[in-house]
Amino acid sequence: MARPLRATFPPVATLTLAQIVAELGRDRLYLLGWIKRFELPLGQGNRYPATYLSFFRTVVFLLLAQIPEEKLIELWTLEKKLMSLLHVDTSTLPT
Repeated sequence: MARPLRATFPPVATLTLAQIVAELGRDRLYLLGWIKRFELPLGQGNRYPATYLSFFRTVVFLLLAQIPEEKLIELWTLEKKLMSLLHVDTSTLPT
Protein backbone atom coordinates (compact mmCIF):
# COMPACT_ATOMS: atom_id res chain seq x y z
CA MET A 1 0.00 0.00 0.00
CA ALA A 2 1.44 3.35 -1.03
CA ARG A 3 1.82 6.03 1.58
CA PRO A 4 0.04 9.30 0.87
CA LEU A 5 2.31 12.09 -0.28
CA ARG A 6 3.00 14.68 2.34
CA ALA A 7 3.87 18.23 1.50
CA THR A 8 7.40 19.10 2.49
CA PHE A 9 8.58 22.64 2.77
CA PRO A 10 12.13 23.89 2.69
CA PRO A 11 13.50 25.19 5.97
CA VAL A 12 12.20 28.64 6.73
CA ALA A 13 14.72 31.43 7.16
CA THR A 14 14.32 32.98 10.58
CA LEU A 15 15.34 36.24 12.16
CA THR A 16 15.52 37.36 15.75
CA LEU A 17 13.31 40.19 16.90
CA ALA A 18 16.48 42.29 17.36
CA GLN A 19 17.36 41.81 13.68
CA ILE A 20 13.87 42.85 12.60
CA VAL A 21 14.04 45.88 14.90
CA ALA A 22 17.41 46.89 13.43
CA GLU A 23 16.13 46.55 9.85
CA LEU A 24 12.98 48.59 10.46
CA GLY A 25 14.38 51.16 12.86
CA ARG A 26 11.45 50.64 15.22
CA ASP A 27 11.33 49.91 18.92
CA ARG A 28 11.10 46.29 20.12
CA LEU A 29 7.94 46.98 22.13
CA TYR A 30 6.39 48.67 19.10
CA LEU A 31 6.89 45.51 17.02
CA LEU A 32 5.59 43.29 19.80
CA GLY A 33 2.50 45.50 19.85
CA TRP A 34 2.05 44.96 16.12
CA ILE A 35 2.38 41.20 16.57
CA LYS A 36 -0.38 41.35 19.17
CA ARG A 37 -2.67 43.76 17.28
CA PHE A 38 -2.35 41.90 13.98
CA GLU A 39 -2.81 38.61 15.90
CA LEU A 40 0.35 37.05 14.49
CA PRO A 41 1.81 33.95 16.15
CA LEU A 42 4.72 34.61 18.48
CA GLY A 43 8.07 33.31 17.34
CA GLN A 44 9.61 30.22 18.83
CA GLY A 45 12.65 30.95 20.96
CA ASN A 46 12.78 34.60 19.86
CA ARG A 47 13.03 33.48 16.21
CA TYR A 48 10.55 34.77 13.66
CA PRO A 49 10.06 33.78 10.02
CA ALA A 50 11.74 36.16 7.56
CA THR A 51 8.28 36.87 6.15
CA TYR A 52 7.57 38.91 9.29
CA LEU A 53 10.20 41.40 8.16
CA SER A 54 8.53 41.71 4.78
CA PHE A 55 5.11 42.11 6.37
CA PHE A 56 6.31 44.76 8.81
CA ARG A 57 8.10 46.65 6.03
CA THR A 58 4.80 46.81 4.17
CA VAL A 59 3.05 48.05 7.32
CA VAL A 60 5.70 50.77 7.77
CA PHE A 61 5.33 51.90 4.14
CA LEU A 62 1.55 52.02 4.43
CA LEU A 63 1.78 54.00 7.66
CA LEU A 64 4.15 56.44 5.94
CA ALA A 65 1.51 56.79 3.23
CA GLN A 66 -0.85 58.10 5.94
CA ILE A 67 -3.03 54.98 6.12
CA PRO A 68 -4.23 54.60 9.71
CA GLU A 69 -3.13 51.53 11.63
CA GLU A 70 -6.75 50.77 12.53
CA LYS A 71 -7.58 50.49 8.81
CA LEU A 72 -4.60 48.17 8.24
CA ILE A 73 -5.73 45.91 11.07
CA GLU A 74 -9.26 45.93 9.67
CA LEU A 75 -8.00 44.94 6.22
CA TRP A 76 -5.75 42.23 7.68
CA THR A 77 -8.71 40.78 9.59
CA LEU A 78 -10.77 40.81 6.39
CA GLU A 79 -7.98 39.04 4.51
CA LYS A 80 -7.78 36.32 7.17
CA LYS A 81 -11.55 35.80 6.92
CA LEU A 82 -11.31 35.58 3.14
CA MET A 83 -8.58 32.94 3.41
CA SER A 84 -10.82 30.99 5.75
CA LEU A 85 -13.79 31.23 3.38
CA LEU A 86 -11.63 30.01 0.51
CA HIS A 87 -10.62 27.04 2.68
CA VAL A 88 -6.92 27.80 2.35
CA ASP A 89 -5.02 25.43 4.60
CA THR A 90 -2.53 27.66 6.38
CA SER A 91 -2.00 25.28 9.29
CA THR A 92 0.87 23.47 7.57
CA LEU A 93 2.69 26.65 6.61
CA PRO A 94 5.19 28.12 9.04
CA THR A 95 3.89 31.65 8.52
